[in-house]
Amino acid sequence: MQYRFTQTILHSPEINKLTSIRKKQIKQLEEIKEKQIENALSHFSCQADVQPLKAIAYCNRESLSESTAENYSFRYIDIGSVDEKEGITHYEEMEFKNAPSRARRIVHKNDIIISTVRTYLKAITRITDDKDVIVSTGFAVLSPHGVDSKYLEYYFKSKRFCDEVIRESIGIAYPAIDTSKLMRIKILVPKYEEQLAITAQVHKNEILINQTISLLKKKIKQLQELKSTLISDVVTGKIDVRNIPVPAYEHVDDLTADDGEGNDEETGIPGEED
Repeated sequence: MQYRFTQTILHSPEINKLTSIRKKQIKQLEEIKEKQIENALSHFSCQADVQPLKAIAYCNRESLSESTAENYSFRYIDIGSVDEKEGITHYEEMEFKNAPSRARRIVHKNDIIISTVRTYLKAITRITDDKDVIVSTGFAVLSPHGVDSKYLEYYFKSKRFCDEVIRESIGIAYPAIDTSKLMRIKILVPKYEEQLAITAQVHKNEILINQTISLLKKKIKQLQELKSTLISDVVTGKIDVRNIPVPAYEHVDDLTADDGEGNDEETGIPGEED
C-alpha cells in the first residue's frame, strides 16, 4: 500500500503539471528577454545609422608583453568564466609566470569582451571592474567610442548580431571569427539619446523578468519539496494510508512539449498570486 501510494505521489499529475507549466513560463520569459533588443531596434531601424563595428569601437588595444614582471598578479577571465545570463561568474587569481600564454588581453571599464569562438553561446559581457583584470586572447576586447557601451553590450547579445557572426565564422565543431571580419560587421547605431532610452527600457524589463523567473523557480522548488515531503511521510508512516483508496491517476511526466492548451489560467505571470 505504501509503495503504491508513493508511486501515486511521485507521478502525481497535479504536481507534475504545475511544475511543467512553471518551466514553460520560464522558457517563455527567457525568449521575451532575448527578443527585447530586437523589438527595440525595430522602432529605430529606419532612422538609425548603419556603421561597421570598426567605426565605433577599437579592438584589442592593449596586451601584456612578454617582458611583464613574473610576479605581476592579476585576475584572469577565460571564455568559460563568462555566462550569457550571469556575465562574469568567476576570476582565477594568478601570477604572470604561471599564466597560460592566452592570458594577455588588458581590459578597461566599459570595454566589452566577445568570445570569437562559438560566439552563439554568447560569452559576451561588459567590464565593470577592471582592477588587474586580464582576459583570454579568445576574446575580442572592444572599446566603444561615441556609442553607449551598455547599448553595444545588448546589441552584441542580440540574434541580429550573433547571426552575422555565425555567417562570418569558419569551422564546424568550434566555429570562430577573425577579428578583421568581426570589425567589418554592420551595426545599427541610433542617436545617442535613443541608445540611452533603449538600454534603460531593456534594463528595466530585464529586472522585472528576472524577478518573475526567480519567483517561478522558487515555486518549482516548493513543488518538488512538497512531493519529497509527502513521499517521506508516507514511507515513514507519518501519514497513515491504510484506509485511503489509491486513485487511478494517469502518469504525467512533462507537459513542456504541449503548447499549453487549457493552461490559460496559469499564464498571467505578473499578477500571479502565491
